[in-house]
Amino acid sequence: MAIDKKQVKGLLGSIDGLFEQVLHAMPIKVPMEVVQFIKDKVMGAAVDELRDLVVNARPPRLYLMGRSGHGKSTLINALANREVAVVGHVEPTTMQSEIHRIEFPEVHAAWEIIDSRGIFEAMRPDGAPGRNAVEQVQEDILKHKPDVILHAIAARETRSMSEDVRVGKEVRELIKRKLHVVPPTVIVLTQTDLLEPAREWPPTPGGRKMTRIKEILDFVVVKIIGAKAFEPFDKAEPAYGYKITEESFVSGVIPVAAPAPPEPFWNVEQLSECIGQLIPKEAQLDFFQAQQRKALLKNVALNMVDRFATTAALIGSTPLPIADMLLITPLQMLMVAMVGGLSCRSMTIGTAGEFMGASGATVAAGFALREVARQAMKFVPFLGAPVAGGIAYSGTRAVGRSAVSYFFLGELRQPQEFMIDEARP
Repeated sequence: MAIDKKQVKGLLGSIDGLFEQVLHAMPIKVPMEVVQFIKDKVMGAAVDELRDLVVNARPPRLYLMGRSGHGKSTLINALANREVAVVGHVEPTTMQSEIHRIEFPEVHAAWEIIDSRGIFEAMRPDGAPGRNAVEQVQEDILKHKPDVILHAIAARETRSMSEDVRVGKEVRELIKRKLHVVPPTVIVLTQTDLLEPAREWPPTPGGRKMTRIKEILDFVVVKIIGAKAFEPFDKAEPAYGYKITEESFVSGVIPVAAPAPPEPFWNVEQLSECIGQLIPKEAQLDFFQAQQRKALLKNVALNMVDRFATTAALIGSTPLPIADMLLITPLQMLMVAMVGGLSCRSMTIGTAGEFMGASGATVAAGFALREVARQAMKFVPFLGAPVAGGIAYSGTRAVGRSAVSYFFLGELRQPQEFMIDEARP
């Protein structure tokens, strides 16, 4: 299972009903203006989050450009984690751009990938003269308006890639003048498994292959692109790729490999994570859910939890007593249901209830925020008079992180543990 758009209406109905139940169960009468504020500003913001991520979700549109034989079709297969494109060698297998609509029915997702014809090819697959590839790429981007451009270049050919980069820059400027916005570009260094020493695979930290990959990365980023401000995606191992942190026609450079089976793909998850950060929010759910890579979905869930916690912090701008924070329980239930959905469980109130039940009655009753605040005071004395917004933020974030641990790692850690851990000096 996974997040299914058809479940959204039922989930929202359940959350509305839960809100009314909590309201009627309050020991004191909550002012109507406070109730309306929570409905409009707190729950409203949470519903907007759900709408942006799920209701408005659409397939991501990825545009692949590069020379034939540099692994574009293989890259499609690696990203999709399945075979979806014809893989050819030597001569171009794509005469015109091919649009791949990749369906992932088991996770209610789809992708749209535009695979361009090879750049600079002298002949087409049928032997006829090739059309100007720059014109073709420009036409494709204007027509399809992709979310991101993936420029595939074989790692062994980087010494002669200056012309490829020049074409990329030229296309970018043409698109910018016509659309005023340009989709981000990621240079993907393919076929790194074929670099010398060829038999050293997979690459290991400190090994000759990993050192060689980093040398090529440095050459591309500094000498070819001319970047002056960049940083590694993984500070412990720069060979996994660089993020360009200055104004540039390239957002990142990432090496990957898709060796012949049974060898697994290499560094494709890093590329996927980079793409996910660049594409619009409405395209992220289909992109990440389709791959069923739990590490990536877990990161999406953690980021979503932080946004829900920020929304809960709005409670601090109302005269709501801490004792009345039970009213944000529906917000937390919605968040937990979405975390469960991202972990490939059904996105329902039942999924959220399962976690709440496993975590104990204190969570189901609104996480007993006052009790947690008292425990946190042992480590942070100034919490003696806590601000409602701060407690709502910390409590909601702790519930969310506990849910991530439960659904993604199969570990039951009480929310109180997360809140107290963060309060430790």
